[in-house]
Amino acid sequence: MRPVRLPVVVSSVSASEPSGRLIDYIGLGVLSARFDRDLLEEVINRTGCREKRSRRLPAHVMIRYVIAMGLFFDESYDEVM
Repeated sequence: MRPVRLPVVVSSVSASEPSGRLIDYIGLGVLSARFDRDLLEEVINRTGCREKRSRRLPAHVMIRYVIAMGLFFDESYDEVM
């Protein structure tokens, strides 16, 4: 199996922008745009991590949530969600 290369997002806040938390500037929409469902479904299929049953939060949503938790490691789970 060939490794899947995921795009890396690097963003910075300029000095002219108001200071604040990263979570105030980025949301699930940004992650959804960068990691679209087709890409995540391909990763899920290639790694064999497909759900065995229907869940409230499907695997492609959980992948984005895990990425967001990594970006916002100093925030609570509820704040990230």
